[in-house]
Amino acid sequence: MTSSYASTHSLLGTPGPLRILLIEDNPGDALLLQETLHEVGLSFEMERVGELQPGIDLVQTRTFDLVMLDLSLPDSSGTATVARASKAFWKIPLIVLTSLDDDQMGVKALQFGAQDYLVKSQVTAPLLLRSIRYAKARHREREVLLRASLIDELTGLYNRRGFSTVAREELSLGAKAGRSFLVVFADLDGLKPINDVHGHAAGDWAIGKAAESMKLCFGPEDIVGRIGGDEFVALADGSEPGAEERLRREIAAAMEETNRVSKRPYRLSTSLGFYRPPVGEAVDLEELLNKADEALYEAKRARPKAVPVSPAA
Repeated sequence: MTSSYASTHSLLGTPGPLRILLIEDNPGDALLLQETLHEVGLSFEMERVGELQPGIDLVQTRTFDLVMLDLSLPDSSGTATVARASKAFWKIPLIVLTSLDDDQMGVKALQFGAQDYLVKSQVTAPLLLRSIRYAKARHREREVLLRASLIDELTGLYNRRGFSTVAREELSLGAKAGRSFLVVFADLDGLKPINDVHGHAAGDWAIGKAAESMKLCFGPEDIVGRIGGDEFVALADGSEPGAEERLRREIAAAMEETNRVSKRPYRLSTSLGFYRPPVGEAVDLEELLNKADEALYEAKRARPKAVPVSPAA
């Protein structure tokens, strides 16, 4: 169901209608919310789904400015809903809605990553507009803090701290759900001679291109980070048989395409190591990374020696 009203909302800092994803299984509550938004003269486009998973799927292909989430849904409820949603919608401001007048649940929602919390029976037009404004402002502040502390500035991937934080949470949730994972350790070959011969700007370019290749070859739910100068790591879905060979082919192909287009006097390549942790067991992230790192160095030892980097012209 899609609804829109043609008014301005420049105070929210969003050009054009505010694109809202409403995850709410009660049509009556959804209609009341739309009417309340209309009262404040807000220009919006709303897409409603009745369960959490379809909402998670929808943000993979559609762009939204705000997610409004009912805590009690047919496929998820309570803090489990917020935990899943805060991970899936971390790039989008999130307001939690509930029919329960429970301050403790509100605090938990904020702790899990929601930007604001509203009790349905208490929602008025001014309160809703204030909540949307606050949610967008808090999300902007959170993005700044997160990028400063968790994101690698050169590549846009998670840094070591960011990867560890997100991967540990994912492993914990996955162990309870019986999910399978694949840990991938990647090393950019020959970064030192590139730096030595062509300069650190060339080395930064090589690291950035390696990161682009990693992004292309992993899915949107996979967690990818740069944890050292030339070291990358990923926590990926492990349910696909033969994922290791597919990733080897795709990453190598992405690197070769970069080499073909750039025509630089050096070629980019990576060495890869893989490890599949036991399914359904609590595992230590550092142990997983060590095992994947060991597999990487076994792969490096088995490869032919690299051709020396050509000196700069």
